[in-house]
Order: sequence, then C-alpha cells, then structure tokens
Amino acid sequence: MNREIARALALASVLGSFGCINFNFFEDRIDVKAGDKQGLNPGVSATWQVLPRSQEPRQGLFRMGEDVQQSTPSSPADASNRTTPGRDATEVDGAAGDPAAPKPTAPEAHERSWFQPSLSIDFDYRAGVAGSDARSMDDEEYLDYDGQRFLGPEQLDYDYTLHVGSVSARGGARFLDVVGLYMLGGLSTSALQLEVDAPGERAGDTGVSLGAHWGWRAVLTPHPVLDLYGQWQLHLLAGLSSNRESVFMNTSEVGANVHLTQTFSVFGGWRWWDYEEVVDGESDLDVDLSGPTFGLLFRF
Repeated sequence: MNREIARALALASVLGSFGCINFNFFEDRIDVKAGDKQGLNPGVSATWQVLPRSQEPRQGLFRMGEDVQQSTPSSPADASNRTTPGRDATEVDGAAGDPAAPKPTAPEAHERSWFQPSLSIDFDYRAGVAGSDARSMDDEEYLDYDGQRFLGPEQLDYDYTLHVGSVSARGGARFLDVVGLYMLGGLSTSALQLEVDAPGERAGDTGVSLGAHWGWRAVLTPHPVLDLYGQWQLHLLAGLSSNRESVFMNTSEVGANVHLTQTFSVFGGWRWWDYEEVVDGESDLDVDLSGPTFGLLFRF
C-alpha cells in the first residue's frame, strides 16, 4: 500500500512540474525585416589628395576669377611689353624683328601618363532617411523589440533612419588620367533609429555601432569636370549598447561628381545598403534601403 502511495505522489509531482513549463513549440519569434526602395540618401563628402600633389589647379565649371587674374598685368614692365594702338609690334622689347630676341614658345601640351599611383583620405557622411515598411504576423508568431513583445496576429509598421559616417584611406592607380581603380579601408560608425508600430503599441530604439570597413572604388573621367564612379563597401561593426552584439552592413553606390570649382563639387546617383544586426535576447534586425543619393563634395 505504501508503495502505491509513493508511486502516486511521484506521478503527481512529475505532472505538476510539466504544468509549470511554458510550451512554445508552436510559437515562432520573428526578426525585424524591412525594406524600402524609395528612400533618400543625402550626405556630404570630402577628399584630401595626398598623391600625386600636382601644382596645377584643379579644373571646374566656374574658374572663380582666374581669367581676370591672368589677364591683369603683374607689373608695369609687363604692361609696357603689351602692344598699344599705333605702336608697331617690332618696337616691343623682344619683338620678332630683333634677331637676338628670344622667340616665344608654345605651351607644352599635358602628356597623359599610362600609370600614376594615387592615395587620398576620404571623409563621408550619409543619412538613409524616410525608410518604411509593413508586415503581418500570424497567430503563432511574435516579435521582441526594445523590451516589448508584439503578439500575432498583428500588423506591424516599421519606420527607420540610418546614419553612417566613415573615414577611409583610398589607394590605387589612374591609367591615362581617365580610369582609376582603388582599394579603400578605414573606420565606420552607424546609428539606426527604428520604430515599430502596431494598433495600441509602439516601441523605438537607436542602435549605435563602431568598427571597420573595406571595399573598392572605380572612377571614369570622360572630362576634367566630370567623374563617373561605382563603389562597394563592407562594414563589420560592434554594438556599443549592452544588448547590441554585432552589425554586418554592406553599401554600394553608383553616381557622378560634377566639379563646379577647384575645391567644390556636387554628386548624385543611386545608393543601396543592407543592414543586419544581432540583438541579445530580442529579435534580430534585417533592414534594407535603396534610393537616390545626392550632396556636396569638397576637394583639398
């Protein structure tokens, strides 16, 4: 009899322990997945040309008064050498009529180099703004974000903005002053602002990360005031918050630089970025954005 009572108590304890377990075999925690193909990517860039350091000024659409400076005589002696109405050219010092005078020489044409090493330091800031997307959760799905749980069935709306800043060393070569091929690498930082909205619920957070990047850039210069370029970068970053673990991000871009002056340019094109982040104890993030990019470029 005592053996039967012991068995009953053991069975009751086992069943009670199973009753305390929360079975989530049929529930699935989903990641934050959002994509937008119409986001804007404004920004500002600066490049410092280390090699080659040419003494010739860079070209631009607007010369900022250079023609006026070149046409103004630098000294009275220069002004005296200019011909004036009523004065014969043979009376000018060094005229062609004087056999002993040096003959003027034509300016030497710029020779294109087959191969020219190049090194520059690039600074870049971009903001992927106005990203938005929506998705539906099924009954068995839920999402954890910023300490809040969204249970399905539910309609989720995502709004996000990504800020990316980088400094890069870009080295490579130019061929015939027309084609440039470069490798680049340096440091990057990012800040993703993401909000999740559902009927009666909202959660938002900003994840900041820091790390390194590398990539390549190709440039085609059909005219001295125009550059066509393509670029790709891979960013490997670490989150600066306690629950933000790692960020894997790649960015690519095609566009054109139009040089307005020697130091000031504008750029425009199309940019893509893919942002993936691992979050400890919550849903991971997989966010994409593509769209037009535009901004200012400073050359030094």
